[in-house]
Amino acid sequence: MAKNRFVTLKKTVIALIAAAITSGCAGSKTAQAPLLAHFVLVPIELNVEGFNASGNAASFENKRIRLSAKSVLPNDRQLEKKAFAALNSLFFMFVEFEITNKSSKPFIYKPNYTHLRTQIGNYIRPSDYTAIYDILSKLYSEESPTPAMSEIRGLYFDSDITIPPGASVKRLLVFERLSKEALGMEAGLTIDELYIGTDAVDMALPFKVKLYQEK
Repeated sequence: MAKNRFVTLKKTVIALIAAAITSGCAGSKTAQAPLLAHFVLVPIELNVEGFNASGNAASFENKRIRLSAKSVLPNDRQLEKKAFAALNSLFFMFVEFEITNKSSKPFIYKPNYTHLRTQIGNYIRPSDYTAIYDILSKLYSEESPTPAMSEIRGLYFDSDITIPPGASVKRLLVFERLSKEALGMEAGLTIDELYIGTDAVDMALPFKVKLYQEK
């Protein structure tokens, strides 16, 4: 039954995005994003057992697992590290993602099997060490990015990670900025092949893309 709820959640999120495509993205065509602006993800309410949306965080929980994803605002202190600040200046999106293992088996989470998908075709995987290093190399051509990269080690999801029973891991997912046409659109944060022991499960958390406005 737990696995069925994983499937139900992912299917519901994908159906939500697909429905918006079919309807011609009704209600969101008039949104116009500035060329230079920060986007944030705001959760969408779903009537799925175990799912919860509160503030700017979406979560799913059952007997084996708890997942939570929260959009990190551009003025958050987490982004003061030099490497993050550089990406923030390029309007990258940061999502605080937490996985809690409530089962008796180890989890294996693969960040490169995670992606952000919108109803207009955006399909973005989180940036890994190599991608971030290359960006910093171009920004700081006269200095090595290595010190800045060392400063953020362990603060973002980069490579596969094993989560033992009873443990929890919380790090950032770093995404390139969505296209400006994504403003006002539905977006699914999709996690494919999260291993619980030898079982691979897929799921997705639903969001809407909104323009960040500093208060």
